[in-house]
Amino acid sequence: MNAARPGRPPKDAEKNARQDLLDAAIRSFAAEGFRKVSLADIAAEAGVSIGLIRHYFGSKDGLIEECNRIVADTLGRMFRRMLEAELPGDGAGFIDELQRQTRIEFEGRIYLLFYLKQLSLDQPEASAAVFREYFNLLQNELNRLEAQGFLRSDVNKVWLTFQLMFMQMGPVYLSEQIESILGIPAHSLDAIAQRGEENTRMLKLGVLARGDEQ
Repeated sequence: MNAARPGRPPKDAEKNARQDLLDAAIRSFAAEGFRKVSLADIAAEAGVSIGLIRHYFGSKDGLIEECNRIVADTLGRMFRRMLEAELPGDGAGFIDELQRQTRIEFEGRIYLLFYLKQLSLDQPEASAAVFREYFNLLQNELNRLEAQGFLRSDVNKVWLTFQLMFMQMGPVYLSEQIESILGIPAHSLDAIAQRGEENTRMLKLGVLARGDEQ
């Protein structure tokens, strides 16, 4: 077995340091945006030297590019799991279960949506693929519900798809305003529960065919 080169960390430590850097960068960018966070901030958060960031990623741009890829891949998998779960065939059951699956997937990982917010504001072209994939997944589910007769005939599926996305991303974009007005964080347990209940009620009353509203 070859010994590790002098001056270089063991492979396991190197792998952990790289992952720690990525985790620290994603959370920092999600909270403060790409312009305000420096490499020094990320290095301090991860407990490593700036030189290690340059070793792994070359530059801040290289680090952001890798963070973008990881967040896009992770969100894509989460959205697919949400919509490929055992969702009920009826419209009301679908809405209830979609809300539940969303809570499950994003518990402890809501920072990923805040990262997506920062990305859409600073690099809209880099966020486009994530939003498009989510749109297509939702649209497919609405097509299924329509084919089974669970949607009202006058529903515009394109804008209903966006409306579902607005319901999820809106509180992320308005988080500061929600906290300022209500005095509680936009993603506190109480706020999430109240918002989910109201979203579900509006969807059931507004888009489901008569007889499938309970």
